[in-house]
Amino acid sequence: MKGVGRTVSAALALAVALVVSGAASVAASSATSSSTTTSSATTTQRLVREGGQPARLSGPVEPADGASLIAGAWDPSLKADGYQQREYFTSGTAYSYRATGPENDAGTWKVTPAASGPYRTRIVVRTPADASRFNGTVVVEWLNVTGGGDGAVDSIYLSPELERAGFAWVGVSAQAVGIDQLRQKDPARYGSLSDPGDQFSYDIYTQAARALIVGDSSPSPLAPLHPKRLLAVGESQSALYLTTYVDAVQPLYRVFDGFLVHSRAGGAVPIAGGAPSGGTFGGAVRIRTDIGVPVLTMITETDESFGQYYRARQPDTRSIRLWDVAGASHADSYIVAPSELGSLGCSSVDEAPSHFVFEAALSAVNDWMRTGTPPPPAPRMDVAEVNGTPTVQDDGSGTAIGGIQGPWERVPVAAYSGKAPAGGPGFCLLFGTTHPFTLAQLRAMYGSRARYLEAYAKATDRDIKAGYLLPADKTLALDFADQVRF
Repeated sequence: MKGVGRTVSAALALAVALVVSGAASVAASSATSSSTTTSSATTTQRLVREGGQPARLSGPVEPADGASLIAGAWDPSLKADGYQQREYFTSGTAYSYRATGPENDAGTWKVTPAASGPYRTRIVVRTPADASRFNGTVVVEWLNVTGGGDGAVDSIYLSPELERAGFAWVGVSAQAVGIDQLRQKDPARYGSLSDPGDQFSYDIYTQAARALIVGDSSPSPLAPLHPKRLLAVGESQSALYLTTYVDAVQPLYRVFDGFLVHSRAGGAVPIAGGAPSGGTFGGAVRIRTDIGVPVLTMITETDESFGQYYRARQPDTRSIRLWDVAGASHADSYIVAPSELGSLGCSSVDEAPSHFVFEAALSAVNDWMRTGTPPPPAPRMDVAEVNGTPTVQDDGSGTAIGGIQGPWERVPVAAYSGKAPAGGPGFCLLFGTTHPFTLAQLRAMYGSRARYLEAYAKATDRDIKAGYLLPADKTLALDFADQVRF
C-alpha cells in the first residue's frame, strides 16, 4: 500500500483500545439496544424471507470524498491506482437472533429470530474506475470498531493486492459504536443514522451484502460492475463477529462465497450479544466443518498466544484452511510507525513484512472461490501450554518454530516476534517486537552480505513457488533485504 501514513493514528487508537477494553468492549457494544426494537415470534422461514432481504440504498452521498471517518480512509494513491470511492446510506428492518441450541465449540450453532428493529447506516464502496479491470470479486469488510470508530484494517493490509488485481471493496458500518461516532463527528452528514444494537449487526451486514448483488433500489452501488463473488473479511474484533457469523448466520442465507478471517482470538461473540463464553481470549470456538464455502483463517503469533487462538485450532478440511504466520503480530510497523509506539512507551514493534503473506492469502482464497482449488496447506506454529497459557515456541533466538516462514524468517537479520516487549504498557502486547542481530552475528551466519542476499532470494523464490508469497510482491520482498548493510 502506498499511503501507510494515512492510517497510523487511527490504527494505533484501535489497537490500544483493544487491550485497554478487552472483552468488555465486546460486551458493552453488544449489549446496546434501542427501545424501537420489537419482540418477534416469527419462524425461521420468515427470518430467511424478510431478514435476508437486501438493504434499501440511497446515495451516493455527496461530496464523494466526504467518507473520511474511517481508519484506512480514502487516499490520493487510490485514485492514482485507478480507483474511485462512493458512500451510500443503507436502511431497513434488521433482525437479531437467539440460539435454539448450544453455542458449542464445534460451531454448529442454530438460531431463530428474537427481535426486529429499524436501522440506517452506511457503506463505503471502492471500485476500479475502469470496469474492465474488475475481477468479479467484492471484498466486504466488517469495519472494526474497537478503537471507538470504524477501522478498515484489512483494506490497509490487503490494499496492494486489492488494487492491482481489480477487486472491489466495500466497508460496512455494522456496529453501534461506529455509527455513534459518525453521528457525533459529522452530524450534518450522518445525523440520520441509527442502530438498534450490535445483536442486529449480523443482519445489517447480510442485508448490505445482498444489496450489492440483488438490490431492488436504485442506484446500484457497484454499477456498472457485475459482481460474481462476495468475500467476507474482518480483523481482530471483527474476526470474532465473523466467526459467529460463519457458524450461525451464513447457513441461513448463503450470501457469501467465502471468508477471510484475520487475527481472531479463541472465542466468539454469543449470537444474542454480550461477552464471549469463557472470555474473548479464553474460548475455543471452531469453524463449523459443514460450512460448504471456503474459509481461510490467518493467525499471527500474538493471536496464538495472547489471543489464545491455539485452543480453537482445528484440522484443515475441504472448506477450512489455517495459515499460521510466523514472525507476525496482531498489528505491526506496516500500519503503526515505530515512532508512534515509542511516544507511548512501547520499546519495539514487529517490523516483519508479513503483509506480503496476507496479500497471498487474499489471492489464494479468491482462487479457491473461483476454481474450487484450496490454498496450499500450511505448517502450524509450535505452541505449548506454559503455566496454563498457550505459548509460541522459538528456536532460542526469538524466531518462532513452525508456521509459514517468509524469507525474512528463514534468512533472518532480526528476530521478529508477536510477543510483547518487556516492561511496556499493556497495549504493547499487540505490536510484537524486533530484535536486530548484531553485526558479528550476521557475519557469523552469512559470511558476507552477498551470501545473505543470495540465500534470501532463494528463500523468496521457494515461498512464491509454495504459494505463500505472490510473484507481484517479489521485488518489494527483495527490497526489504536490500536495505540490510553489514
